[in-house]
Amino acid sequence: PAGTGWHARQALTAVGAGKVEGRGFLHGTQTQMHFLPERWTDFPFAVWAEEWGFVGSVVLLGLYLFLILWAVRLASDARERFGAILCTGVAALLFWHVFINVGMVAGVLPVVGVTLPLFSYGGSSVLTVLVGVCLLMSVSLRQAEACSRASSTGRPSSTSTACKPNSPRRVRHADGRPDASAAPSRSSRSRV
Repeated sequence: PAGTGWHARQALTAVGAGKVEGRGFLHGTQTQMHFLPERWTDFPFAVWAEEWGFVGSVVLLGLYLFLILWAVRLASDARERFGAILCTGVAALLFWHVFINVGMVAGVLPVVGVTLPLFSYGGSSVLTVLVGVCLLMSVSLRQAEACSRASSTGRPSSTSTACKPNSPRRVRHADGRPDASAAPSRSSRSRV
């Protein structure tokens, strides 16, 4: 029974066995009875989908989406080109690893051995992704420091608009005092 496509068939069976709410933690038959080979490296998403079901899979993919969108936002707000390229690279690394691994489990992509970031067993994969996340945090920290410096000096900088995207841009005179016509005060706004 271990012919061509055994891994992919067992992974798809495990995902389907999870149904909506899953079988429960450590209650998956495909994984506990060792039908699914390489479950800790290549197919952890199949294990997760069998034990936690569709709901758990959506939550896990939502967390990956949050991490990728955070990296993309950091890339768009980065002060320097290098920081933007770095964040874009980490976002691409995360996206393609998740896309290929979930595609392998779903049977739409061939089994190539790409790990699921921060989820698969494997030291070099985890180390690479953690270094990438640390680089994202470094770019984020540099952006926050630039915002705090710009707000403490009172001078607008090229990064001050990225600090508070929802607030109106404050226009200041050459001597540093705010322009009253640029942002109306609360008392001049009409109340409904």
